Amino acid sequence: MLEKTRMEELDDLIHLLEGSGLGRGMEMLDQIACLLLIRDLERKADGTLCGDIFPEEISAGGRRVPGAHLRWSVFRMFPEEEQYRTVRDWAFPFMKGILESRDPSCMRGAVFKIAGPALLARILGLLDELEGLTKESFEYLLEKLCAGSGLCARVPAPVVQLMTGLIRPGPEDSICDPACRIPELLLAAAEQCEKEGKRPAHILRGYDMDPVLIRVGNAYLNRCGTAAVSLSCLDSLSEQNTDRSCCSLILSVPPFRGMTDYDMVSPDLQKGFRSKRTELLFPELFLRMLRPGGRCACLVSPDVLSGSSRSHRALRKEIVEENRLEAVIGLPAGVFLPFTGIRTALLVFSRCRDVSDRTDFVWFCELEAVGMSLDGRRTPAGENGIPAVIRKFHCREQEEDRDRSGKSFLVDREELAANGYDLSFGRYRESPVPPADYEEAEKLLAELKQMEKKVSAQIRKLEKMLGKQ
Repeated sequence: MLEKTRMEELDDLIHLLEGSGLGRGMEMLDQIACLLLIRDLERKADGTLCGDIFPEEISAGGRRVPGAHLRWSVFRMFPEEEQYRTVRDWAFPFMKGILESRDPSCMRGAVFKIAGPALLARILGLLDELEGLTKESFEYLLEKLCAGSGLCARVPAPVVQLMTGLIRPGPEDSICDPACRIPELLLAAAEQCEKEGKRPAHILRGYDMDPVLIRVGNAYLNRCGTAAVSLSCLDSLSEQNTDRSCCSLILSVPPFRGMTDYDMVSPDLQKGFRSKRTELLFPELFLRMLRPGGRCACLVSPDVLSGSSRSHRALRKEIVEENRLEAVIGLPAGVFLPFTGIRTALLVFSRCRDVSDRTDFVWFCELEAVGMSLDGRRTPAGENGIPAVIRKFHCREQEEDRDRSGKSFLVDREELAANGYDLSFGRYRESPVPPADYEEAEKLLAELKQMEKKVSAQIRKLEKMLGKQ
């Protein structure tokens, strides 16, 4: 938890950015990320010096300057005007070239937008006071600025805890997140591997088609001081992504809604069904990327669980009949606030090695409490049901005879098929019917006769009145 003084310093930086005319939240975050990437060319997050990547001299626009001038610690000593020119004309293009040599697409659209030497000096000064931003400080900025942009860039900590606890990444796993955004799931997976005393045997890979998110993600990774995660800028649904049958584990929170064009989708994703909906195409992609026996934990929208279109039913049937669907876990509405209030569910499934591996029973569970408030503030509140859900999932076969009036139960494949492979929790839950408490028949009959007498008396009285007229 950040100290109050540090939060105030970060709020000062946010207010400075908001008044600078840089645009919306992600544009401001992009400029901060680029400045941090320049800083990281010289020093790692722990303060140790990086290898010497700076040339003796560098030239551009017919002018030559010493390579040492591109170092953060050097140009920070320059007067404001010279500092601004150095960052704009030399350090920024140099950083851009270094990162483009690793991933040509990650710096697409990157432009230095900070207007004026005084503004840049104030921003750099704040970053120095914040010691280049720690992991926690960077997460605070993400929370504030992404909320302003409306982009669901972060995965809430309870969701990360749930997904990694269910899937239990191991050091030998080949792990990927094809819809990465900020790589919190991959970092959590790497940390879980290291808790076992081993470094991951493979680089954990994350893909996203937005180069801004890749730049922000790289700056975030540098704050975390890890080299176990690699981010690439590519469209996972297109033919750019050639990963097939190569991942042992996929952890992902793909877009809950979205549309793409048919000609932008890899042809092999259109074999089972034809759709433009990204919420359907991503689970299909995960099946293609998994090796036989590989596992996946991904979040989906309610439409994926119960949509009635041919594409929705075809995807659910493929997961159930041709693979192994292990669990459907409903998450409470509001867990993704302030980004979106949509209700989501977590699917856990694996790719079959053969027919004997396919789905037999599916564990349905409804998670109600995640240990934090379900509003935009995300303050600690109430019980955390996640540890219990993780524990029940790993011994779910014990719930075979459990009735369906509770928060978790098993449903067999045949019943899923009979219900059109509907995966919504409410479809299979049985609401307990309270015992009826009826009065004795003789007593009810006596009351009805008494009521009949009163009605007959009123009718006779009315008839007499009408007869006099």
